[in-house]
Amino acid sequence: MRRAARALATGLLVAAAAIPALLLAGPPPASASTAQPASTAQPASTDAASQSQASIAIDGMNPRWATPGSTVTVTGKVHNASQATMHGVAVRLEASGQAVSTLSATCSATGACASITPVARASSGAASTLKPGQSSNFSISFKVKQVGMTAFGDYPLTAVLQLDGVPIGAASTFLPYIPAAHGSKGRLRPVEVSWIWPLIDVPFTATPGTAVCSTAQARTLAASLSPGGRLNGLLAAGQSLSRQVQLTWAIDPALLRNVETLTTCPEGPKVAKPALTWLAQLKAATMHEPVVVTPYADVELGLIGRGHDQDVAEAFSLGRQLAGRVLGRDLNPVASSPISGLAWPSDGAVTYGVLGSLAADDDIRSVLLDSAKVPRVPHTASMMPDGVGGSALVLRYSGELSQILSSATSGAGSPFATAQQFTAQTVLLEQRYPSDAIIVAPPQRWRPAAGVAQAVLSETSKAPWLRSAALSSLTSRGVSSGSELPTSISVGFKASVLREMHVIDQNISQLASVQARADPVSNGAVALAALESSAWRGVPRKAQLARLDDLNAYVTRQLHGVVVLATSRDTLGGLKGNVPVSIDNKLGFEVKVQLKARFTQPPGGGMRMSLDEKGSVIVPAHKVVTIRLRVQAAQEGSSIVRIQLETPTGQPLPSQIKLTVEPTQFGTLAMIILAAALAVFVIASATRALRRRQLAADETGLAGQPDLDEAESGEEAPGPDSVVPEHSELGTAGTSGL
Repeated sequence: MRRAARALATGLLVAAAAIPALLLAGPPPASASTAQPASTAQPASTDAASQSQASIAIDGMNPRWATPGSTVTVTGKVHNASQATMHGVAVRLEASGQAVSTLSATCSATGACASITPVARASSGAASTLKPGQSSNFSISFKVKQVGMTAFGDYPLTAVLQLDGVPIGAASTFLPYIPAAHGSKGRLRPVEVSWIWPLIDVPFTATPGTAVCSTAQARTLAASLSPGGRLNGLLAAGQSLSRQVQLTWAIDPALLRNVETLTTCPEGPKVAKPALTWLAQLKAATMHEPVVVTPYADVELGLIGRGHDQDVAEAFSLGRQLAGRVLGRDLNPVASSPISGLAWPSDGAVTYGVLGSLAADDDIRSVLLDSAKVPRVPHTASMMPDGVGGSALVLRYSGELSQILSSATSGAGSPFATAQQFTAQTVLLEQRYPSDAIIVAPPQRWRPAAGVAQAVLSETSKAPWLRSAALSSLTSRGVSSGSELPTSISVGFKASVLREMHVIDQNISQLASVQARADPVSNGAVALAALESSAWRGVPRKAQLARLDDLNAYVTRQLHGVVVLATSRDTLGGLKGNVPVSIDNKLGFEVKVQLKARFTQPPGGGMRMSLDEKGSVIVPAHKVVTIRLRVQAAQEGSSIVRIQLETPTGQPLPSQIKLTVEPTQFGTLAMIILAAALAVFVIASATRALRRRQLAADETGLAGQPDLDEAESGEEAPGPDSVVPEHSELGTAGTSGL
């Protein structure tokens, strides 16, 4: 076995000899390296090739930065991932006495970027033999004066894994060095560093009315809120170091709403309990800390200028209201604090037009941009004209630091590797811009490996060349013009998706206009904001359109949930009368609508129509309201009436009906018949009354004589007349109620 290892070592010698030089100045620090067999290896050396599947990682360094006279201890781990036992395993530490100017620099083929100094072999820990799957820790100490570090800066260190004296793998990191006389009069001059800490997630995309507790999104969020989850870890790290680092929390109101939804889920401990706990901890952590809120669901600011400016404005307004209610504080922008009205575009850039729209419509006084996307803005904090007569504070976060944080992995040594590379980059920024502040903004939906968030915050609070400062304390270091912003920015949606959003926008606007009380949840505005979220960047167009189609179908059903009803034909009992028209609200909320009646004149004209309710009508949820259509005609003849349901502002809704109204002379004829019957009744009554008076006079003059009329009529006395008009099923003719 040892012979096979030596055969492999011979084949790798030329290529491996340059590994330390290549990794000292330019590799991802402390990243685990797995040696691969050289392409020139002999086919017979299969065992040796498998043995070369060894990895090495640096997982600690004490102290994390050096000073004159320091002794530095580097620790790490080697691992045998092969199926064969490895012999002759050793670790050697190499360092450079030349500081680097960039963490991504590459060395020339001759290694001219840095001088290489073998410092020491492992003093303890690393086993010389590793069985398959076995790991072994190593620890190497060296004195800084051995390397020759002199100036403030970053110095590369490389731990080289050797097999029988031949390098087969390496892991590198950077060691910041602070000389005794750094800065003015020998004192270190720390630069300000401000953190923005994002609690932003993928918003729920279920259509309104859908039970979300059993969805995959709900289960994923509940896991993220639980111990070991992404959001749980971010909150815990921020809560433990918020005061020391002076964090500014950036919170998506959609996340707050989704967590609130989980607290009501019947699943209890699986879903509701972690949501309740996390929300309570968030309120406690941010109670007295600076908080900025994204627009609801962190919608794409790139939608501005593409026909969706109003969507962005509504997302800002809705987000502030909702987050303020959940967190129990006023989160509306105030003039005294530009940071309270902060926009953080997901793409890290805005155009001059977007900046002006934000200032005019959303009361945004500051924007947080990526230094890599707006390199021509010279300072971390600059004032810029906002295009609407005022100015905006442009804050640039470090694109290099953001990239380091976004690339953190869960591999061996990850917390140390990320934190050390992060710390080394702050040294370079301090050297490059000694009088400027540093803003740190992790990716908005940052998913750091376990321990990384805590590690980078801790390093920030301890590094002697950094001084924590609140984001709100940063003031303008210069004045910039709008020409320094990019002329265009990307948006995560294709043209076909934007067109579909426009259709839904129009339907939602109609639905919102008929709501007696505004409700962005039931009218679909909240659901659309979730689909306009920056979280949809990179999602295939087909998936985006499928979600939008579902939402459009919901909004369309809602618009068809308010209908107008009437009989298809109504024959009046006269030339004037009333036609009943009903509005049926099948929705779960109160609506405010109006009716418009349009009709055709019958031959000869002379017809007039009007609705009993001339303005808007409020119809409660799941109720029917009936109003009258008043009709008056000069003569008989049918008319076609079209009745349209409209919004209070006159926009037509889907529901409309067509009916025929036919006035008749039945009412006039009935009145004539009734009048004739009444006349007969009156004449008969008068005649009888006269006869009775005459009989009374005769009785007085002819007392004792028999009454001839009585004798003729029989035994019963005459009763009152009982003549009445006939009843019509259409009601009393001619009495339409007008």
